[in-house]
Amino acid sequence: MAKKSVKCVFCGEETEFTLRVNFTVYCPKCKHMIHNECEKGFGPVTPYFFLAGDDEIAKVDSVKNRYILYLGGEEIPLEKTYYDAINEADEILSERLGFA
Repeated sequence: MAKKSVKCVFCGEETEFTLRVNFTVYCPKCKHMIHNECEKGFGPVTPYFFLAGDDEIAKVDSVKNRYILYLGGEEIPLEKTYYDAINEADEILSERLGFA
């Protein structure tokens, strides 16, 4: 699997992660978003992965036209759909885990 390295503009931490189709990478040190890629407008946005460096911390997936955030063994139904569900999940990660 292809890997990419990025330097956090907030704290200077260099981190490597595995490329995926739809994902956000947060700096494992300061928890700021440092990279994201999504096929919004080109196809499905799920599954969508949230990573701290290369470690998966959460995932959004679509099940029977419902969007669900999988976080630490918990399944959290999301109110919104498509890319808005990804933003909703990002807000939950910010509230619960302090990711920015």
